[in-house]
Amino acid sequence: MALLPSIAILFMLATSGAARPLTPPVGRADDPQVCASLNGSEDLAERAPRFVIVGEIHGTDQVPRLFGDVACVVAKRRPVVIALEFDERTDVDVAQFLASSGDDAAVERLLRSDIWARDMADGRSSMAMLTLLRRLRDWRAAGRVIEVHGTQPRASGRLDQHHY
Repeated sequence: MALLPSIAILFMLATSGAARPLTPPVGRADDPQVCASLNGSEDLAERAPRFVIVGEIHGTDQVPRLFGDVACVVAKRRPVVIALEFDERTDVDVAQFLASSGDDAAVERLLRSDIWARDMADGRSSMAMLTLLRRLRDWRAAGRVIEVHGTQPRASGRLDQHHY
């Protein structure tokens, strides 16, 4: 069986552009083998664009859930690379969590990482983002090919968003 090309799904604050909106899910299944029904996501998975960018204002519960639903549908068909607006130094912490059993000890280790040890709580270190990472972990454990990487480059001092 040939491995289908991966799709990079970026989840970060993005500017508006011409995009076809996705309809919010009508239900949510906690079973990692089942993805929520989301109008347009099957078509997106079939078209297999190289990049999908989902923008948000940090701190909502709904957008990480919607993003997870899209990632779930796409990851059922092909490998997915998820780019989150985290410092790239957290890649190791996230990878360890994704490879873990997801038990309380694994969650505690993740919550001690730089992702949640932030001076400014802006939504990237929210319960909704933790839930998203848990869902991604569950889907990987169920056999989907999912990678997660931070998009913020290592740098001393503060960088403008255009750097990542």
